[in-house]
Amino acid sequence: MTMGDASDIKKVLIAGAGPIFEKSYQLQTGPRAAGHYGPDLEVMKRAGIYEIFAEAAHFQDGLVFRAPPVDDGKGGKTFGWDIATIREPQLTLPQSTIVPLLVMEIAKTGLAKIQFGKEVVGIKQDENLVILSTKGSKTGEVEQVKGEYLAGTDGGRSVVRSLLGIGFPGHTWKERVIATNVTLTNEALAPTGSHLVVHPVEWDSKDTRPDEELMTDENIIASYDHLMAGSRPIQCKIEARAVYHIHQRLASTLRRGRVLLAGDAAHLCNPLGGMGLTSGILDSEALSDALIMVINEDCSDQVLTLYSDLRRQVFGLFVDPMSTQNIYLIQNNADDLERDDGFIRRLNRPGTQAMDMMRKLYEEQWRTNIRSKFAQMGAPH
Repeated sequence: MTMGDASDIKKVLIAGAGPIFEKSYQLQTGPRAAGHYGPDLEVMKRAGIYEIFAEAAHFQDGLVFRAPPVDDGKGGKTFGWDIATIREPQLTLPQSTIVPLLVMEIAKTGLAKIQFGKEVVGIKQDENLVILSTKGSKTGEVEQVKGEYLAGTDGGRSVVRSLLGIGFPGHTWKERVIATNVTLTNEALAPTGSHLVVHPVEWDSKDTRPDEELMTDENIIASYDHLMAGSRPIQCKIEARAVYHIHQRLASTLRRGRVLLAGDAAHLCNPLGGMGLTSGILDSEALSDALIMVINEDCSDQVLTLYSDLRRQVFGLFVDPMSTQNIYLIQNNADDLERDDGFIRRLNRPGTQAMDMMRKLYEEQWRTNIRSKFAQMGAPH
């Protein structure tokens, strides 16, 4: 079938805020992932946005596994002991801060236009083109736009994935995460950075209360009482809150013809440890390279299939087991974890080069050098 002449065809369409189509009329400001480390930072540098993010971020020298707070003898609580530390530089910058910065940088390039209030409702494609149908969220008006390729980055409930009929097998955890943005007074406590409080009760899956009840001030403050150091009663302002159901899922393919999936549209994992956010960023690097190779360098589109195969492999062999282990680690009793867990013991054992091993894993197992992998295949250009 013929889908239109070349004058109105975009190179790449992107669904999920080339032209970028976002269902919402505004940027997301809710509590979401904030930790960036390892290959995530290298991708930022390569994209030329690291310094921009660094100006707005808070830097820390690692992630601490910490025992629950203990009584300070003055009616409040002080920090529990450090069980172990992953000594890897981290840049803390919430998605609610990152997204507006990215929007400004995209505008500066003049290469892309973000269209808010556009809901994806249809996809057609042939061997040459993709037609994306969008509906105005307020007007209900349906419009069509043509592109050589479409990237579906529209989240865990991806409409793109659904329209293509791509399966999303996996499971949903019984546990739920209450995410909050909170402001409180900085008290005279020992300096602290990002940490995960190891607590067998606060990470229990037996709480069956509805999401609405979990998000009440009373319940959130009660959770803070178990997890936060400082004076009592806790004086804070809850700026935003949300309950997230945790999933481990992987799309059955990340490519269907001229449509590619990336980020949460492609896979979901337990968010503790920041592996979902970083995996999405690493997807974007690999997919960008693959599309550049096909569109600008006349490479075979086999590289797009390779992108799908390799990023699915990364999730199955690395992200899925590692993120699963993260949730099990923090469901422990602190004393048991420190004594029994091999990963924790390696972090605490001097001279074992545990962090060098982790960095090598990050670079070799998590990040995908699509150019190098394609060359190794000996695939034709």
